[in-house]
Amino acid sequence: MSLVGLFSCHNPKGNTESTEPQQVKVLVPYNKSGVWGFCTLDKSVVINPKYEEVYFFSEGFARVLLGKKYGFIDSSGKEVVPIEYDDAKDFSEGMAAVKRNYKWGFVDKTGKEVIPFVYDKVESFSNGFVVVKRDKLALLLIPIGYWGIINKKGKVVLPVKYNEIKKLDHGMIAVNLEGKWCLLDSTIKEIVPPKYDFIGDFDKNLLFVKLNEKEFYIKIFPDGKVVEYYEE
Repeated sequence: MSLVGLFSCHNPKGNTESTEPQQVKVLVPYNKSGVWGFCTLDKSVVINPKYEEVYFFSEGFARVLLGKKYGFIDSSGKEVVPIEYDDAKDFSEGMAAVKRNYKWGFVDKTGKEVIPFVYDKVESFSNGFVVVKRDKLALLLIPIGYWGIINKKGKVVLPVKYNEIKKLDHGMIAVNLEGKWCLLDSTIKEIVPPKYDFIGDFDKNLLFVKLNEKEFYIKIFPDGKVVEYYEE
């Protein structure tokens, strides 16, 4: 995915020192002669263009592509995560997903590989957890994916055995195991057992579900009580 927007920046001239209080510089990508770098909003060059792709800064670091490999740089242009990965996702909660040899793992902001490269798909960290997928070969060597959840130490907090996992509003997570859906809270605690044939999205505080060909809404209260609402 390439960046939207092109910027024509100039190199800063003259004395750049100032006695005024320092403000955080907002860096935006720009393109020159087909390669990318970064400049400030007043179009002063900060990071000279040399990259095939750049992405907006996230948590102080920008994802870049050079020589068909991904890595991360800081706002000074220093390479903080080596540009050696086949793919990468932006930092979230201090962790970035990176891909090597068709498998995903995670690095921290020092560039250290902290979660091994064993997953076939990953999402981004949220509330200290991340959804991951591992493929297993089934009949006719067709891969079937199973989903689970791990924490920042790589510990499995929800076994990688589920058919589908999707994030919902209010920090909740819907999980499908062999056709039945259950509901987890943001701490990965089960608050609704696996019983529903389908769990949809929230409409304000009501969650759309299906059970035995009936469609209705449920409301989950802080004490864990679940109330069902049927349309007349």
